[in-house]
Amino acid sequence: PPAPPLSDAELLRLTRSRILEDADEERTLAGSSSPLLLPHALAKYARVYNRDGRVGIYTPAERAAVLLRFRHKRARRVWNKRIRYGCRKSLADRRLRVKGRFVKRSAVAEAAEGERREEEEEKKVEDEEAGYEIKEGQPFRRTRRHTIA
Repeated sequence: PPAPPLSDAELLRLTRSRILEDADEERTLAGSSSPLLLPHALAKYARVYNRDGRVGIYTPAERAAVLLRFRHKRARRVWNKRIRYGCRKSLADRRLRVKGRFVKRSAVAEAAEGERREEEEEKKVEDEEAGYEIKEGQPFRRTRRHTIA
């Protein structure tokens, strides 16, 4: 009597163990320092690769089991964010950030001081070649050199 059909999980386990044993055997023959070969590179599978209804080295039933496992794993993927340590989150929420990055309070003071200096330097610009006219009571503006007719 024929053997009862294997479940997908059992078929996948047997296929994996067979491939790993074959790869280990090939590696032993080539020397232990050689890298682990992929199944399609093994000499044993060269004559059955994509032949006799196989897809790669797998029979249609084995391939179906591999794809089923992949689909189950894909369905179980978790995309939402999970906070593992609440204490770390509370500390991070309390820290000072600039553009989403943590900064020291002294760095924020230095940045504000630098911006203030830049504003003062801009007020001192009196370069006529650049086209600036400084008028009393108005912010300086660049004069128009070209007009659109």
